[in-house]
Amino acid sequence: MEATTSIESTTWFDRLPTEIIFTIFDYLSNNDIIYTFFFFSQRLNKLLLQNPHYINHLQLPTKNFDTWKNILSVIGPRIELLSITSIGLPFPLEYFSNLKSIIISTPYGLPDDQMKLIFENIFSLISYTPNLEYLNIRTQLSRTCITPIEKSNINLKQFYLTLKGSISFFNDPNELINGIKQFSSSLTCL
Repeated sequence: MEATTSIESTTWFDRLPTEIIFTIFDYLSNNDIIYTFFFFSQRLNKLLLQNPHYINHLQLPTKNFDTWKNILSVIGPRIELLSITSIGLPFPLEYFSNLKSIIISTPYGLPDDQMKLIFENIFSLISYTPNLEYLNIRTQLSRTCITPIEKSNINLKQFYLTLKGSISFFNDPNELINGIKQFSSSLTCL
């Protein structure tokens, strides 16, 4: 769907001055702004696309996937920071080709199989996001598996892994060290 399709405004909201619209946006999250106003009118589409700070940082949507699919097909390549707070990826990473930062954070911890998938597929993740420089994972978990993976072209500068709770779940501390070594050539911060 085109971002600037001919959407005719039939409300007074679209006639508000830009400054008032931006003031209203100050009270909303980026997700709320994009979901509510992106296909509202041609003028609001243009305002959002010309002011990338509303689009650059997005929390991965957890509902209304059909609507978000249309929106992300247009703005996905403009998103630079993606926060993931739920289990699973409802949208393929191909939508987010310009990502520079991914934050994976859950208050209750990721299930073991999900953490295993993240670490086993970390290079696959990086191959879909060639501009990724920052990866931040915060979770509580009881056990996981990090397996060595063949090296690829990595631009990752910072990798943060915060595990809440005991780290005695590793069968061998060398598993964690091997995982870190995969990124060591490009990391400036661990």
